Amino acid sequence: MNLDRCKNGHMYDVSRYGENCPYCKSEGLKPEIKEKKVNLVEELDDDDRTTAYWAKLW
Repeated sequence: MNLDRCKNGHMYDVSRYGENCPYCKSEGLKPEIKEKKVNLVEELDDDDRTTAYWAKLW
């Protein structure tokens, strides 16, 4: 008996059902290639600055 876990967490026998989960028809878990995460705070190179503006309203 060769048990595997699908992406949804179901356990099933690979020798009986093959690579597809019999419960949700999902493929078994495979190693994922993680992409490089982008840090948006470090990527922003804006030179814009907030400036206070004082005006008389009379």
